[in-house]
Amino acid sequence: MDILLAEYATVMTPNLAEEGHAMLHTLKAGFQNRGHSVHMPKPRKGDANAFYTEVERLTQVCDAGLVIAPDKVLYEFTALVEQHTMNLGCPAEAVKKAADKLASSEVLSRGSLTVPEINPPKGPYILKPRDGCGAEGIRIKEVLDPD
Repeated sequence: MDILLAEYATVMTPNLAEEGHAMLHTLKAGFQNRGHSVHMPKPRKGDANAFYTEVERLTQVCDAGLVIAPDKVLYEFTALVEQHTMNLGCPAEAVKKAADKLASSEVLSRGSLTVPEINPPKGPYILKPRDGCGAEGIRIKEVLDPD
């Protein structure tokens, strides 16, 4: 099979490029070890439009594809893959729902999974943005014990 692997950070997010490259290398080796041909967008550093165009082109010539990207763009790229070929990742609609950490936590808490409290009564605790990746925007919040 011809497999599209598109990793966004190696091209578009320099501070996450090392992590992105590691994921890409691991996946590429795994697919190649199973006899598949792997096709990746040619790196055009910082050009989001060129990256999108190249992913779109490859979706039309590959049998299946997988995109690795930050939450803010993963839905768009996953939907693009689904339009033209078989998506090897999570469905685009699941990606969209999972990208919002607060909404995901609320959905999971209605099921049988234990999730961290959204407003813990004591601190310190960690505050995370509702979206994002790479530990960006995470901070520690100190709360005084009311006792």
